[in-house]
Amino acid sequence: RMNRTSSGRRTKTGSLGKRGRQIKSIMRPNSDVAVDATIRAAAPFQKARGRGEMLLISNDDLRFKQKEKKMGHLAILVVDGSGSMGAKKRMIETKGAVQSLLLDCYQKRDKVSLIVFRKDTAEIVLPPTASVETASRRLQEITVGGKTPLTAGLLETYKLIKNVRMKSPQTRFLVILVTDGRANQSFSGAPVREEIAKMASLLGELPVTDYVVIDTEDKKSFLKADLACEISGLLGADYYRTNDLQANSLAEIVRKKKTAYV
Repeated sequence: RMNRTSSGRRTKTGSLGKRGRQIKSIMRPNSDVAVDATIRAAAPFQKARGRGEMLLISNDDLRFKQKEKKMGHLAILVVDGSGSMGAKKRMIETKGAVQSLLLDCYQKRDKVSLIVFRKDTAEIVLPPTASVETASRRLQEITVGGKTPLTAGLLETYKLIKNVRMKSPQTRFLVILVTDGRANQSFSGAPVREEIAKMASLLGELPVTDYVVIDTEDKKSFLKADLACEISGLLGADYYRTNDLQANSLAEIVRKKKTAYV
């Protein structure tokens, strides 16, 4: 429940300054006096203060406006670009789902960033931007192939959030991880699942950050990793499967995320 100067249309937050809608009056001083509430506080004491023609107001009577406004988020799309995502047109479905989310981000005045992990590394292919056209173009340019360095993707996400928070502490983050969870590329030489568990735990401790995990793994396959489900538990994320994307757009899933007042 931080007071912010941010703009946008995604979620409600306390307003730092004179913009926004008044929701109540408070006694904690700020630069915006609530005249009506101040008069009501002073009214019972006018006779005792010997009022003449003018209303007599003391410092103890002063009330101030508490306002709220809406703010945008930084939506970080972390997309699995490994070879396994090319199977059964998973990447095509993913791009279609993310495209609908980009339109929603534009309407809510969110900023967007795109991280892709494939082969042996993760890359920020789109730094935080308000340009949905650029994000859409970069999304279509994503190719699939190689191993699945999931740890590297999570690490790049962690570094991006930390860097943005240093420059803009008021930022609220929404991370959407899209992966089939078939991680097979170690980052430090440790077992892959152990690496991912540590990295996901670090991400889960970050403040003002919400997570959505989209699991694109084929659950009818005999060999299932179910790693995306484990990651969602460590992140405290909302968890969805590809079938959920077919029933609801990714934008609708994000709108259901419980960030009503931040």
